[in-house]
Amino acid sequence: MTFTVKSPSTAVPPAHLIQAPTTKSFAQALVSATVTENSAPLPSPIVRGETLSIQISQETYARGIEVCKRNLRGSLMLSKGDKPYGYRDVLTKLQELWTNIGPWKMTPLGKGYFEFAFASNEDMRSVWAKGTLNLKPRLLRLFEWTKHFSARTQQYSFITITAESHSQT
Repeated sequence: MTFTVKSPSTAVPPAHLIQAPTTKSFAQALVSATVTENSAPLPSPIVRGETLSIQISQETYARGIEVCKRNLRGSLMLSKGDKPYGYRDVLTKLQELWTNIGPWKMTPLGKGYFEFAFASNEDMRSVWAKGTLNLKPRLLRLFEWTKHFSARTQQYSFITITAESHSQT
């Protein structure tokens, strides 16, 4: 193989070794980056009434349940008339509080509910052990992850009691 040298620092390969750049659509680039010969085919969705379902194996389901056991859910408790916190507000406050644990993720579930996924059981337990978090002026009540949770149908099963002490002199 020979190269033509134009200057001491620049070498040009022969024309038959130069490939013209190919342009791909965004979809082609995405597919080629994510799907390989070893990738399992994605399951086909099934429409059941107004619900879109995807059938998965029992093994996949069991693995997903095991991963979710490291998750907590949280309910942001607001006082009457409070402006709701947004996702970024809650995330920023929790990043300040949860500095001594590994990576975690937060997913908004709607209506003031969030799901928290932790990297380890130890991280999840240490956060849960702290109990209800004061995000000033709101409270975040953490509770155990359960199957079939829906923020739309969730009802509060607790009340907040404020006690004041008046001393008589």
